[in-house]
Amino acid sequence: MSTPPCASCGRQVRLKAASPAGPICSACHAHRNTGTCGSCGRAAILVGRNPDGNPWCSRCYAASAAAHLADERREIVLTAVTLAEPDLATEAVQVAIHAAGTRGLLRLSAHLGAHPAALREGPNSHPPALGRFVQALAAAGSQRIGLIHPVCADCGHRRPVKQQVEGAVLCGACHARRSAVKVCVECGERRRVVQDQSGILMCQLCLSRKRAQVAQAAAVAQTVAVLSNRTGLDEAVLETIVSSLGRRRGYLPALSEQLEAHDLVDSEMSFEVARLVIALRAAGADLPAPTCQSCGEPTGPGVSTTGSRIRCHACVRLCPQCDRSRRAEGERICEWCRRERTRNRGTCVDCARPDKARDAAGRCHACAPRTARRCADCGQANRAGFTRTGDSWICRVCALRRALDRVLPAESGGTFRPLRAAILHAEPSTTRRWIMRPEIASVLTELAASQTPLTHELLDAQPAHAGIDHLRDLLVAAGALPADQTRTISRFELDAQRMLAVLLPTHARLVRSWLRWAVLPHFNCPDATRDLIQAMTNARRTLRQVIAFVGALEDAGTTVQGCDQCQLDEWFATSMALHHQVRPFLSWMQRTNHLSRDLTLPTAYRGKPERRTDSEERWRIARRLVTDDTLDPADRVAGALVALYAQPLGRVVALTIGHVGHAGEGVTLRLGSDLLDLADPFATLVQSLPRRRRRGVAEQLPTRWLFPGSRAGRHISAAALGNRLRALGIEPRRTRLAALDQLTKEVPPALLAGVLGIHTSSVVATTNRSGGNWARYAGRASQESADAR
Repeated sequence: MSTPPCASCGRQVRLKAASPAGPICSACHAHRNTGTCGSCGRAAILVGRNPDGNPWCSRCYAASAAAHLADERREIVLTAVTLAEPDLATEAVQVAIHAAGTRGLLRLSAHLGAHPAALREGPNSHPPALGRFVQALAAAGSQRIGLIHPVCADCGHRRPVKQQVEGAVLCGACHARRSAVKVCVECGERRRVVQDQSGILMCQLCLSRKRAQVAQAAAVAQTVAVLSNRTGLDEAVLETIVSSLGRRRGYLPALSEQLEAHDLVDSEMSFEVARLVIALRAAGADLPAPTCQSCGEPTGPGVSTTGSRIRCHACVRLCPQCDRSRRAEGERICEWCRRERTRNRGTCVDCARPDKARDAAGRCHACAPRTARRCADCGQANRAGFTRTGDSWICRVCALRRALDRVLPAESGGTFRPLRAAILHAEPSTTRRWIMRPEIASVLTELAASQTPLTHELLDAQPAHAGIDHLRDLLVAAGALPADQTRTISRFELDAQRMLAVLLPTHARLVRSWLRWAVLPHFNCPDATRDLIQAMTNARRTLRQVIAFVGALEDAGTTVQGCDQCQLDEWFATSMALHHQVRPFLSWMQRTNHLSRDLTLPTAYRGKPERRTDSEERWRIARRLVTDDTLDPADRVAGALVALYAQPLGRVVALTIGHVGHAGEGVTLRLGSDLLDLADPFATLVQSLPRRRRRGVAEQLPTRWLFPGSRAGRHISAAALGNRLRALGIEPRRTRLAALDQLTKEVPPALLAGVLGIHTSSVVATTNRSGGNWARYAGRASQESADAR
């Protein structure tokens, strides 16, 4: 059935509109409705009338509709803000809405329309447009509206959103834990993995490859569906042909567009379609041969597709060197061979990568610019890499010096000179990023410009941040800030006061008394081997458990003194209860008559019996520590102190340079009241400690610890050292207990306790357990001395 002609112009085209004379095409419809717009005055196609009754164009109609829609969205946002804080000025809200932009207003209205109470009840930090809007309101003077982060689906804390997985939000820590290095199910390599739509864990490379394969399969299926109706070939044969031709990226989409525009028998066809026709003819399809793009004649069996050109056998020109049809008209050899003949290829003299195009000096294209580049400040070439600054290149060391001069000039007081020298000698890239952080740069600038003496109170006035604590340790280690030994305890007391504010005054006073008389006195005891920071961390964890227990009693309407056995058992039966952390508080309550002595408390935490390392395994570890020079010297010394001298990790990390001494030509180590003579290679290794494992600022400052940590002036934690030893196959506690059992069988308890610094009662208990018999050692020793005289 043929298409009827247009009633106005008579053309047989697609008819769009109706007229008194009959259906008309779009061109005639536009000609009839063209006029002057009553809003903008332009001559355009009119689509209706404006609110004043005048005709208007499509542009004015769309602008009016967009303005009306923006007003509705703005009204939704204003209603939500008024519901959350009625006293906030409308002008301030309008400024914040205007700053959000058109797209931001769309997202704000959609989210606040679905969640009107999000500004007051939260979460309101996600989506990002809502978080920026809340921050703008807070900057405009809002007192009730603030950022409320959503609850993480894994840890349950309110934190900023890192990613959404199946509608559940994840914080940064939980997202990092989920996307940690695991085994990819596709390639079997240990990489950072993500979940695909089916929940399978695979690396990003395999996920991208899988998505590309799915897209490729869809494109192949679409192309095969088109060709099966035109060629009559089997779909399996067509799928093989299309897959072999469509390996290059973007080829199949281009082929699909060409197939829609041209038929397979057209004389004028693109290279993609001609290449497909050649493959289909080879598979048995009854199609005419494509035309040669050089002579215009139909191609025969010897058709060539090299160089994105369809040429017949007579027009193909083979290169005499590579024997491929790459020659153009008037060329003796192909362009590829001509480039290869003049190209200097080989191994780069700088990066040692093979088969690279080199310059006259033998450097590849990546190393040549870096070598020729010189720092604009110091004039040196190839110095620790370069950084682009304005119109010049400077080395990373000079870039660090420039950044440091802005926040801590060289003209600052002499107290900052050691810290400045340590920063300049640290690793430049990481250190420059650290000092350019806003919280660090602002504090350093204020300290350098301040005329008042530097004190801990001045740093306490800054917002709480982990970077401020790290800077405090650096200042103390550099001598710019006096050390405060009581600061850790005083800070715990301030934190405890803030944590106890959630309890009733009577209960808070009771818990505060327990802290004063039962917890804090243990921290004031002088003990060189005690890790005070770890002890404070444990005390905070215990205090949180006590507050949770007392808070549960308050919610039940009961006081601590009125707690009965049923309530006590019910709370300890919950999953959040930790018996060994709340029991000391309850025991103190019973001793001070604040709690009934008839109540039965949960049993104390005794720990699990630890299995000893096998004797053969222990000696294998010892031989490796003695002979393996590839291990870190610090790990070898720490492992030897555990495996040979039964030292706990808490005492190993607390060793200082002062514990190492010399007796004649030998090296001694003081672990107890007596000196321990060290044999090689540990005598040499212990003299090389401390060893710098990184190039941070803290590593450039002097330290007295044999095993320094990542924080200035502090030793490594026992947990971190234990992880390093476990990476070497050494279980610290099992190996130490096995060594202690062996030593108690061979050395008398009194002598062993003096040399190793272990309490005599512990040595005696281990001796009795291991089967050592030293009851008559003193008598035998006296008799042997008398016989010798």
